[in-house]
Amino acid sequence: MAVQNPRNPSRVYNTAGVIVQNTGVLSDGDATWKASQFLRSGADGLLYETSTGGASGVGADAINYYALTDLDTATTGVDTNVRTVGIIQDDDVFEINENNTTVPRTTIGNWYDMVVSANLCSLNVDSTSHAVFEVMQPKWAREAFQNDSADTLALAFVKILGRSLHASKV
Repeated sequence: MAVQNPRNPSRVYNTAGVIVQNTGVLSDGDATWKASQFLRSGADGLLYETSTGGASGVGADAINYYALTDLDTATTGVDTNVRTVGIIQDDDVFEINENNTTVPRTTIGNWYDMVVSANLCSLNVDSTSHAVFEVMQPKWAREAFQNDSADTLALAFVKILGRSLHASKV
């Protein structure tokens, strides 16, 4: 058993073979994020960080993009700089840390929440009330030589649920 190093999710592959696409979007002036952090688009068209446990399928549970670089400094009002971000597709698969525990085989195919803390997005297999991820496979099942079923902050392969990718903007 080991404790994996926490980090933001990384896009591993797209099951439909779609090429990675980027776009430029203005960000909210108070926004800060780390590379690979999940981002959402508000009704005002600005980028915001995703958050923990918003209402399922609306606003705060939306996941539309992922950060390509860090944005460490907030500005006042609307940021007038266009931020280049990665567009998340329906068939994208991400590798993500579990928030605080293991990822057993029984999680496969189930829907779970996201936790965002200190600009770090992670999977929460202890909660399903605001599910945004479907677990495709624990990483230890694919790469047992580097990962163990008893790892904490374990890694898993997940897809973002369509209701979060296409959530109503608030």
